Amino acid sequence: MTDEINTTESNSRHIEIVSDEMAEILRRKTPTERLAMAHGMWRAARRRIYHSIRGEHPEWNDLQIMDETNRRFLTMERPE
Repeated sequence: MTDEINTTESNSRHIEIVSDEMAEILRRKTPTERLAMAHGMWRAARRRIYHSIRGEHPEWNDLQIMDETNRRFLTMERPE
């Protein structure tokens, strides 16, 4: 497989398959490196949500945006 991630779509859900090469790279990472990667992804997701909310609610102040970001991050909603 030439792509690092192969995505298959089914009813708007995505299944991502990591290539053998990428899996080997990830296996070589130390636990500390893996944790740093996960933390970086978590921070990036929070920033995306924060800026999305800021765009949806330009009248809100930073505290309101942070509260909503936290609510969305900490609330698991049941899929329909």
